[in-house]
Amino acid sequence: MKNIALILVAFLFYGFSSGIEDKTYEGIAIDNKSLEFIYKEIHEELFEEGKHIRTITSFVCDQNNEFAKRELDFRNSFQKPTYRLMDKRSGLIEEVTYKGNNQFEIRYRKNTKSKLKEKSIFVPEPAIVDGGFNYFIKNNWDRILSEERLSFNFLSVAFQDYFSFRIYRVKEKETKNKIVVLKMETQSALLRMLMNPIYISYDLNTRRILKYEGISNIRNNKGSSYKALLQYPELGP
Repeated sequence: MKNIALILVAFLFYGFSSGIEDKTYEGIAIDNKSLEFIYKEIHEELFEEGKHIRTITSFVCDQNNEFAKRELDFRNSFQKPTYRLMDKRSGLIEEVTYKGNNQFEIRYRKNTKSKLKEKSIFVPEPAIVDGGFNYFIKNNWDRILSEERLSFNFLSVAFQDYFSFRIYRVKEKETKNKIVVLKMETQSALLRMLMNPIYISYDLNTRRILKYEGISNIRNNKGSSYKALLQYPELGP
């Protein structure tokens, strides 16, 4: 079940951008119970002629040594970017390439002892790959503010399949002005009984993430996903 939970967060929102110049910013992940430091994210957003084309994210430990890197390329699609994640510790590889007409090529290796798996898959609209989730939110911002429940199909590299999710605004958790809190959960009633939802806090004006609460798609040295609180002190994805 912990593996299924990873599909909830493999799209850790690194695609959304509201500016036109290259940007670098950081996020801090802490354990949501002990509040101990887990890792730091360093994001670099790259633009070309005012258009967001790539996001590169480095994951570093407390010694500032990079242990994983993620790359998103939005030149073919904002909601379905080309995606690559590599974790040096385990040898994990995740890759997605959008081929058009809702067809995707997936490459996945769990660790250095595993074989590389490859698969072609069709994902119906609205189809989302990793950080393309943020562009899905941006494109439906007014519907989000009106508390409409939005559904989407997320491509899971690890499962080599897609899963349906829903996301909606929860005003009762908005304790401060100009903050929009979203609740994300699986469409499956059974899985909703077994897994906690994810909460994402957005800045109302910039539409950037301020805080993320839930299971992380970064694993520890035992291969288990962290339960993290992610905060962006200056600028978020």
